[in-house]
Amino acid sequence: MNALASPTSLFPLVLVLAACQQTPARVEPTPVAAKSVVEAQAPRVPRDGLDGCSADPSGPLVGDPGQCVTLVANDPLGWCWSFRRAASGVGLENGKPVNVAAEIAFHAYQPDSFTIGISGGEKGAIVDLGTADELATRFHYSEQMGGGRGFASIRAANGRLMICASDPNAPLQPLTGPDSELRKLQSSASAPVHEGHLYLVHLENPDWAGPITVKLVVLDHQANKSVRFRWLPVEDSGGTARFASARRSPWDAEPSGSVTTLYFKDPVDCSFSLRLGQPGTLVQDHVVKNRDSQIHLGYHADSFTGGVQGGEQCAFVDLGTAKDLAAAYKFQDTVSGGNGYTSIRFLNGALVVYSDSEAGHVQTLREAEALTKTVSDAHVLIQAGHIYLVRVVGSPDTYAKLIVLEFRPGESVTFRWQRLED
Repeated sequence: MNALASPTSLFPLVLVLAACQQTPARVEPTPVAAKSVVEAQAPRVPRDGLDGCSADPSGPLVGDPGQCVTLVANDPLGWCWSFRRAASGVGLENGKPVNVAAEIAFHAYQPDSFTIGISGGEKGAIVDLGTADELATRFHYSEQMGGGRGFASIRAANGRLMICASDPNAPLQPLTGPDSELRKLQSSASAPVHEGHLYLVHLENPDWAGPITVKLVVLDHQANKSVRFRWLPVEDSGGTARFASARRSPWDAEPSGSVTTLYFKDPVDCSFSLRLGQPGTLVQDHVVKNRDSQIHLGYHADSFTGGVQGGEQCAFVDLGTAKDLAAAYKFQDTVSGGNGYTSIRFLNGALVVYSDSEAGHVQTLREAEALTKTVSDAHVLIQAGHIYLVRVVGSPDTYAKLIVLEFRPGESVTFRWQRLED
């Protein structure tokens, strides 16, 4: 059974765990200590220079370079992606996360892996093509600087997948092997994530107008934490995406906040304004000046600090992890911890959180009482995966929630945040 078994709701975590237990054992990623040995044995393909001349920016569009996406394991809204929507596969509906055509997930079903076929009724296949050099060696063509020739050339023709060839008289050759693998459809198909590897994904869903096939290359990978990849639809020989006719999701997702990274040693991006949604400082007349530093790094070790502007007061509340919040309020959370974080909001003048109870489906957030105790130089220790409430006294007061997605002590912190408005 799939965890995202209906297009309007996310199934409970217990069903996700059951689905995971039925999937084949994953291939363990290469240990860090052995990685250099494996890389040393990898084929080295001579790289050609870039073909053609420099593009004329005033000329016609020559091609779509694709879209870069970052999925973060513990981001309640950023752990999965919809290729059809070109947006997150999770949206908000009445303060709750709902499935909006989620098609690929990271780390949610198999550790440190991509998983596809996660929406109800959907089946698919994912194939790891290896690195650009490995692919070039396998199909006997020369790569170019940057390793983009093979990736860019993958397309469909007469119902078959094709890739570039070295023969100028036959510039394309069948992508044998991967093509047949993509026809072996299943639910919850997974593949371990490896930086620099290319992947093919094929999905079929009876609720959509047609199948989709996409190609992606992993640009950056933090094991068990995050993955960044560039993706493109696989086009047919006429340049048309296979899923160009697919219908769009009916949802206009509610605002889900933004993802921000602050740096302890950056003179500008060490602070943030929740009011402006921008850095709290700026450079003006060759001097770093305060603009609206509501959250600041550096005043206390590995901590968020507020109330550092003249006369301003602030309060922080650490709610713990999504699992802690679900246990404290006795509700069942989603695989990504989405119910707790996304449901925190004002309702009739009070901050509330999700509940499984029949009446109202929300409970008063007891910890919010601590937001009345505002002080100057308020600070709280940063911990990865923790959810925080913030109140900054002003006209009007600023309330916000945030969840720490990644924390590198003494270096940086990445978090998703959203203002809370009564």
